[in-house]
Amino acid sequence: MCSLTSRPASTLTEQAQTPRLWFAPKWSHTLGDEAADFAAAFRLILDPWQRLMLRDWMALTASGQYECKTTGGSVPRQNGKNAVIEARELYGMVLLGEAFLHAAHEVKT
Repeated sequence: MCSLTSRPASTLTEQAQTPRLWFAPKWSHTLGDEAADFAAAFRLILDPWQRLMLRDWMALTASGQYECKTTGGSVPRQNGKNAVIEARELYGMVLLGEAFLHAAHEVKT
């Protein structure tokens, strides 16, 4: 089970891109930066808060396993949640050989 910590923002600039409530594993290595850079090669440029989320989502244990098997984020509508997911899926499918099932919460979607 992953160990979570709350990380408050420390400056006004960080507060603009750091969630008010943020719980993430304490990690020493992540694939999140590589995933964000890989997505950028396809013109999917993540905002700082999106990169932050991706870094935590892709945190690794010392043995190379994902720190948390389940992750999530609570972000208002139309604010870029899908871009984070797309970057994660792109990196996972192309470079890690992972498979994803991407679904929407509404049947018509």
